[in-house]
Amino acid sequence: MGFSTRTPFTSNTDLEYEYNNFLKLLKTSAFREHKNAYNTMKNIKIDDVEILGVVIYGTKDEIAEIMKNPIIKASSLGGVVDNY
Repeated sequence: MGFSTRTPFTSNTDLEYEYNNFLKLLKTSAFREHKNAYNTMKNIKIDDVEILGVVIYGTKDEIAEIMKNPIIKASSLGGVVDNY
């Protein structure tokens, strides 16, 4: 599970706001799995959340530029195709 900040790589996105919005979506979901996730996460503050990874998307040149960043420890490339 995760959430999107939908902002450029060098943004000042308010991660706490996005996290709280994500929790609200889990809480109001009709799916039991989402409610279970909410109950597990509801008392965890953003400072205590462990970020296991991120997903980025863009052109090959944009992604190649980001992959030069020394904080990148591992990467995997994939493709997105339109359904026919």
